Amino acid sequence: MATTAPRKRAPKKAAPKPSPATQWDDGLEPVRIGQRPETVEMRTLFLIDDVEYKVPAKLDPRLGLRYLREARDPSVGAVEALARVTVDFLGEDNLRALEESPGLTQQDVTDVLTIAQRIVLGQAKAAGNPS
Repeated sequence: MATTAPRKRAPKKAAPKPSPATQWDDGLEPVRIGQRPETVEMRTLFLIDDVEYKVPAKLDPRLGLRYLREARDPSVGAVEALARVTVDFLGEDNLRALEESPGLTQQDVTDVLTIAQRIVLGQAKAAGNPS
């Protein structure tokens, strides 16, 4: 049997240094935003007949920013903005499961929406006011 030499990995490329035109006078650099492989942590929001229906543990920051933008828009307003973002946060599969559940009560709907909206509002406010 022939032996092969171990493969050498190509060196990782360093992030390019910002050009002088993009650097701030006090040494701050621009924030780099791009594709980041990320695993989304999911949490169970409700169960139907012992089947778990999950939502992201953290609100997608784009949804939080959209809520803040739409809530200020007089043609949308805070209530409609919250409804839109909550529906997107819950996802189509979760909504369909709720709609098709014969055992669903008004209290179930209230409980699910209350939890979802607390997540949306809490994290949307944090997105608009980073500390």
